Amino acid sequence: MIQNRNTVINKSYLHKKFYFTLQEIQLLKNNTSFIVSISGGQDSLTLLKLVYDFANIYNWQIILVHFNHNIRDDSKQNANLIKKLANKLNLQYYLYNYDDIFTEAKARLWRYKNLINLAVNKKCSYILTAHTLNDKIESLFLNLFRGSSLEGLSTISSISYVNRTIKIIRPIINFTREDTYWFCRCFYLPIWLDLTNYKLNLKRNRIRNEILPYISYYFNPSIYYNLSHIIDIISKENEYLQWLMYSIYKKIYNLDNDGLNINLFDKYHISMKRRIIQYLFKERFNIYLSFEENSRILYYLNKRNYTDFRIQDKQIFLFFVYEWAFIRTGIYDTTKNIIDNLVNENHICIFINSSRSRISKKIIQIFDTLGVDYKIINLFKNAILYEAIKIYSNCPILPQIYVNGKFLGGYDIIFKLYSNGKLESILK
Repeated sequence: MIQNRNTVINKSYLHKKFYFTLQEIQLLKNNTSFIVSISGGQDSLTLLKLVYDFANIYNWQIILVHFNHNIRDDSKQNANLIKKLANKLNLQYYLYNYDDIFTEAKARLWRYKNLINLAVNKKCSYILTAHTLNDKIESLFLNLFRGSSLEGLSTISSISYVNRTIKIIRPIINFTREDTYWFCRCFYLPIWLDLTNYKLNLKRNRIRNEILPYISYYFNPSIYYNLSHIIDIISKENEYLQWLMYSIYKKIYNLDNDGLNINLFDKYHISMKRRIIQYLFKERFNIYLSFEENSRILYYLNKRNYTDFRIQDKQIFLFFVYEWAFIRTGIYDTTKNIIDNLVNENHICIFINSSRSRISKKIIQIFDTLGVDYKIINLFKNAILYEAIKIYSNCPILPQIYVNGKFLGGYDIIFKLYSNGKLESILK
């Protein structure tokens, strides 16, 4: 086995580089299954050849996947060539055909969704994609031009974690496109030329074919490696900041009442607040916020008033109870839990619509006279809770008084019980 391994490693400098990359990420395991996404271009053929050469040594199972976006006249011929290649190599092969209106973002989500579903069905832990150093740098420029955050500038990493069991691995992320072109020529691999890569109306193509060659020629021929080094530094710093953010998030977000402690939240720097909000919306609603959307939410949190607004395709409701901010996509189904917590955590709970109300003042005066402890919840600025409490109790008016988690009544009942001398014994 050692002799065979050394023979494969010494086939080319890229075989050696590939081997040490897999060794570094601890992927040189026996009896492992890999899903390999292949387009038929030079990068994906390089990846396939490298994985296939090591497969016999480590007894790997390779599952080949091709995505036909149906945007080229020769898309079917491309797919057929890859099918023939899979048959020749005796590999499992899956073809997915895109039948929606094409946009780069939608197609990318579609590809990853199918790759992940296939990994789940095949109980496969590793998805391999053929992203290279060029892709990494192109993504940096694209994100830079979009005004991306530090996280966006981290671009493509060598490993992405889908969940605890599935990882997306990019084992040739440190290869250049010149490397893969040389490799395909060296081993006579049948590259399928994708002419859409030369359409300059696509931003990535213009960066690839015009901007980066210009910078490389006139400014720095080592631009790819230098920028890759910068990306790696940014990525590590971003990794630490994300870890720090998560440790803060666990302290200020209460999973029991599903609320954000706004007093603690306000103590942190604006950059950390943005990360917390970004993470919260991703975890709770599966929404990836733009910078403008994130800023808008921070503005509403700072005002501390009830508001509702749309973010992408969801209606968001934001309301406050004391130090807690609640962000929801529904009203009564979620506020019921909040009211449950309030009435069950406090022996006596009084909901009022204004502290200045004459009736509210009389209620408070009665309870002060009896010398009992109580909790006041003022719903003057919480329209959602104000509406929800009326449904919760099936009583259309406020104030409302709860004792030991049960609805006792409104002002009329409280005044009657107090006048009859029965209220004090009920409250005990």
